[in-house]
Amino acid sequence: MLENALYGPSALSDVFSVLQNSKYVSYLNVAGNSSFANDRKRVLSGSISSIPTPLFNNIYFNKINLASNNFSGQLPDWLADTFLWIDVSDNPNLSGPLPPSLTESIEPPVNFWTYTQYCDFENTGLCVPSDWQYQPTCIQSVADSLNTCGENGTQTVPVMPLGEFPMPAETSGVTGIWGGWPTGAKESDASGGAEISVWQGTLIGIGAVVVVMIMAVTMVRRRRQQAPSADLTGNTGTEFLGSGANVTACADAQTLPAYAPPTPMYSPPAPK
Repeated sequence: MLENALYGPSALSDVFSVLQNSKYVSYLNVAGNSSFANDRKRVLSGSISSIPTPLFNNIYFNKINLASNNFSGQLPDWLADTFLWIDVSDNPNLSGPLPPSLTESIEPPVNFWTYTQYCDFENTGLCVPSDWQYQPTCIQSVADSLNTCGENGTQTVPVMPLGEFPMPAETSGVTGIWGGWPTGAKESDASGGAEISVWQGTLIGIGAVVVVMIMAVTMVRRRRQQAPSADLTGNTGTEFLGSGANVTACADAQTLPAYAPPTPMYSPPAPK
């Protein structure tokens, strides 16, 4: 829905209501047209509405684009480091501090964002709380850094150095495409997770059986091609085909002796 025709303060809530029972929705794009950013009749406006719990808990839903609208107020808690991809750029009336992370993606947990991989806050009034140790980890450039709240626009919170916090080897929650979901990030009900795990295990098992069968057939074929065969003279197949003398010897060996009838054991009496 790029440059969508939705507008008003309740449209986003209506979209959420429609999508809350969609099991496989992964990306919601309700970006507006920046040319109409100040026209409330052409873009989404008002505060960013709350999200239904079923839609938020959908493990596939990890990308949202709310850019180029006329949203106002603060970023809601449900967007606090809970999506892999977030874009709220070109919403100049969005303001206030980023909410503390709801995702425990590193140990020990920290309040700044560490789960979201891509974020865009350009042309908004959002800022980083002064007690955060670093900028959100989705911000990798000083040029993209958010101002520190209450510091008169001074950027005092640095970008997190690469490798400062290694990603955890194990995370709780349901296994997803990127591995285990960190605690608080897109966890689903146990039945959905079990269904995914069963299918993954089945596919892996079938793949392993196929690979083993292919390897076994290949080994048998190679052994048959490489194994020497003996001819009637005791020579190998290679020697038999490569030597004229051995061919003659083989032919001689196959020549049968002339037939000689056996001597009868009974002699008839001589005629009188």
